[in-house]
Amino acid sequence: MMHYREALEMWESYGSEHQRRHGRKAYERYHEKRAPSDYAEVMAGVPSATEVFRDLVRDMKTAGTKTLLVDLRQNSGGNSFMSNILVYFLYGREKLLGRRPGLEVKKYSSFFFETHPNVKLEDLNKTRVVRLAVGDCDTLSNPRFGVTSDVRAKREETLRRMTTFAAELDGGEYDGHYTPEHVIVLSTPWTFSSGYTMMRYLYNAGAKLAGTPSGQASNCFGDVIRFELPNSGVTGHVSHKRFSDFPDDPELGRVLPMDYPLTYEKLRSYDFDANAEVRWGMEVGGYDDGISR
Repeated sequence: MMHYREALEMWESYGSEHQRRHGRKAYERYHEKRAPSDYAEVMAGVPSATEVFRDLVRDMKTAGTKTLLVDLRQNSGGNSFMSNILVYFLYGREKLLGRRPGLEVKKYSSFFFETHPNVKLEDLNKTRVVRLAVGDCDTLSNPRFGVTSDVRAKREETLRRMTTFAAELDGGEYDGHYTPEHVIVLSTPWTFSSGYTMMRYLYNAGAKLAGTPSGQASNCFGDVIRFELPNSGVTGHVSHKRFSDFPDDPELGRVLPMDYPLTYEKLRSYDFDANAEVRWGMEVGGYDDGISR
């Protein structure tokens, strides 16, 4: 979930030039040649999640596909905004912008502004009665207030940073284009970070979960910024957000349960196949090892 065009567009809109290494790496991965010096050309040459998902829902609708497996096993994350794009095509704009907000608190540290030079404190304070200062924490969304017009506007503003997806939002031709009868998300304990976010977004939209719960909680810290120690060159990451998607439900905030857990008995019935989650997802989706019932 790191090497797709919209992620590069998002980072570029924030002025995160240090993230350009991901764009060049993605370009070289897909084209098997050195990335060009013009970064706009680099981004244009990286595949788009918008285009891939648009083709997916169009083909599924034509074929009358009944079951979609979203395989997030071992997905350790990247850029979570791909989740928004998939929800849009499967469930529609209203489901995306009108989803119940969780509690999200962001810290505007001096390090945040250093790594996001296109974000200005004066811009953040334009519509605020109580002004923010460097080092303050800001509640970006609160479920107790519901989906306010301000929440919707902020969501759309952020999504439009992905210019390729913004064009689809404006056109709306594929808004909730096709929802298969069964949308089943496959999970393992190593479904983390942005991979976990995609699972949670789809779960909230109505998808079912199959496999083993993630080792990550819904109520946690995330959205990391990379840093490098000046003397040793050692790199690390530090979170600048606190997420509580289920602030009033500590148990659901601790673990996102599976609708179809992969039990030991079921795993044994598949002879401990490494792809047992896929077989289990196919089975609960109306298939038996690939043979339709």
